[in-house]
Amino acid sequence: MAAPRFSKGDSTLTSTDPLRIAVVGCGGMAAFHLRAYRELAQKAPGLITVSATCDVDEGRASSVAAEIAEFQADEPHVYTDYRRLLDEHRPPAVDLVLPHNLHHTFVAEAFDAGAHVLLEKPLALSIAASKLLLDAHQRAHEHSSLVLAVAEQYRRTLEARATRWAIQEAGLIGEPRLVVSQRASLSMGLIAGTAWRHERLMAGGGWVLDGEVHTFDLFHYMFGRIAEVYAVIRTFEKTRYADPKTLGGPTPSDVEDAAMAVLTFENGLLANFTWTHAAPGKTLQQRRYYGSDGSLDRDGLHLRDATDLSGAELQEKFLASLSPEKKETLFPYDTRDSVTVELVDFVRAVRDGTVPEVDGHEALAAMAVSEAFYESDHAGTPIKVADVRAGRVRAAQHDIDAHWGLP
Repeated sequence: MAAPRFSKGDSTLTSTDPLRIAVVGCGGMAAFHLRAYRELAQKAPGLITVSATCDVDEGRASSVAAEIAEFQADEPHVYTDYRRLLDEHRPPAVDLVLPHNLHHTFVAEAFDAGAHVLLEKPLALSIAASKLLLDAHQRAHEHSSLVLAVAEQYRRTLEARATRWAIQEAGLIGEPRLVVSQRASLSMGLIAGTAWRHERLMAGGGWVLDGEVHTFDLFHYMFGRIAEVYAVIRTFEKTRYADPKTLGGPTPSDVEDAAMAVLTFENGLLANFTWTHAAPGKTLQQRRYYGSDGSLDRDGLHLRDATDLSGAELQEKFLASLSPEKKETLFPYDTRDSVTVELVDFVRAVRDGTVPEVDGHEALAAMAVSEAFYESDHAGTPIKVADVRAGRVRAAQHDIDAHWGLP
């Protein structure tokens, strides 16, 4: 790898400058980012400016740029080549919304160009790729204090913040004992409408990595680190469809569509985890937290002494407990959009030189749990997450690392 330059982007930011950011990758999740940019343009004008869009599909990049021009004064420049964007436009920051196989290389190139990075989860498509990414960030941070933030939004919702407060700060369910997280449904379509998510070598895995990494980050936020995973995964539906109603646009899928596991936390808490979108019939969806004094779920608090509190009442109590400063930190500009929260957190980290709520190491901790599912299924035994995170256990990732030439 060439010596990093760290000089192109203007990565410094005064307290009054808007942060110029380029959105790289204009499909799928980018729509949620645009919604957040729109909200900030209304609530905090001058905080952030989308100065460029970039996508290999020029029409898609142009469409997103035109949409952004509806809520900010200047229409973003449009690029189809990422390296040209970095060389010519020199953005101080990039918002990367990309296929997983591009994460480690695109992040390293952004840092090389002197840009701060907001990266959609997961951190990368394997632990080896994550290590390269984090090494690049360490060099960039030491040289130019560049920020890496990872877009984990589940923890930033009002429901998640209130639940953590109820369990960890208010102690409303007593000593936490057990988490039950179960989702079962049938979906024959493409995840987020994208075929690459069904190619293991492109995505690194299926929904356990792509989506449930959010859940594992949420669990870490609420209870501390997961220490061990004992999992089985399956691929029941080996064909997915661009149009699931007509079964048009069939796409082969070699990623999992079902997973079951027992998770053991470092503090002894247990979690029973089930996820599948290959389950015809009645849908199941529940996430419940049990403690010595009662349980808590989306519906509210249910205690041993028959005391009940609805979810809405619990959230009201939580909000009432916050100081104005804390409320502004957790819900800046009084937003309830979790992607807006992560964008503001990123801007503040760049501007103030602080660590974002979910930095690369926090994201790696959640991703290692996802990878531990694959390693446990491959080995047929419980797997220590620390061994996966450190790269000591990686047999299930071998073909991915070999394909991309990862060390």
